[in-house]
Amino acid sequence: MASNSCCCSSDSNNNNQSSSNNIAGSNQKRPPRKNGFQYPFHLFQVATWLLFPLILVQYYAFLMPLLWSSEGVHILLTVIYTCSAVGTVVAVYFTVGTDPIDETYSGNEVQHQHRIGQSEANNNIHCYLCERDVHSSSKHCRECDKCVMRFDHHCKWLNTCIGAKNYFYFLCILVAVKLLTLESLAISIALLVEAFTSSERLMDQIDMLLGLSMDAVKGLLIASILILLVLVTMLVQLGSFHVVLLYRGLTTYDFIVLEQKRLRDKEQERIRLKLQKQNNKPQPSPEDPRSEGRGTEMQVAPISGSEQRVARGYEVATTEDA
Repeated sequence: MASNSCCCSSDSNNNNQSSSNNIAGSNQKRPPRKNGFQYPFHLFQVATWLLFPLILVQYYAFLMPLLWSSEGVHILLTVIYTCSAVGTVVAVYFTVGTDPIDETYSGNEVQHQHRIGQSEANNNIHCYLCERDVHSSSKHCRECDKCVMRFDHHCKWLNTCIGAKNYFYFLCILVAVKLLTLESLAISIALLVEAFTSSERLMDQIDMLLGLSMDAVKGLLIASILILLVLVTMLVQLGSFHVVLLYRGLTTYDFIVLEQKRLRDKEQERIRLKLQKQNNKPQPSPEDPRSEGRGTEMQVAPISGSEQRVARGYEVATTEDA
């Protein structure tokens, strides 16, 4: 190609050079995403932006006017709810705005390193996608196109990776949102019970502040309870899961890898026992009348292709051990 280009005219050389530049520009690696505020936004992230204001409106515009005013209960509940809402916004800002990138990155340019395998210094490992040595706890996120130190998971609801630098803020989000939704759910249930039992105080509050019928309020309370119940259940499960991870010293990524390994080992053990049972099955005797017309070959159930591959691997391992 070099000799052919030398024989071309200057116009063709310019065209070839421009096309080569275009190809190089198209193949140039895009810079890694810095945080969750960077475009493009994920659909789940946009859904969060719409859902959270609706939760706030449900409390301040619907529940708060119906609260009990005796002994300042409404003030206490509103203060707790407001603190939880503000804490959620602050925690989301720091979680999404913090760049959890590996500390070995310096600047925006990727430093090309040719060392392969494990680095002698700082117990680093080599990332072939980033083309650099990174911390041993880092994992490469294809969504953000960067290595994240102590990678936990990529949160689509926040459109960012969760790692060592923003995991604490992520836990603060779970706590704040859980308090927020739990309080709304408890108040909604209490108001619904009051609406079906003694509704005099509630009826006065509705006529004076909301201007709705009792049936409409009951319907809104039931709808609020169903939605909040789903949210609270999801948040409790997620929070409990991360409590277990903290207790075991694992990340979400580590848990998934261990769970996949456990399932593979379980499947291999099942296939091994099946093959062992088939190999140990006694062959019928030629004098046995039940074997007439069938020969002396033992009939075994066919196994799938994946089971055959596992079986071959097991036989090789058994031979090596012997």
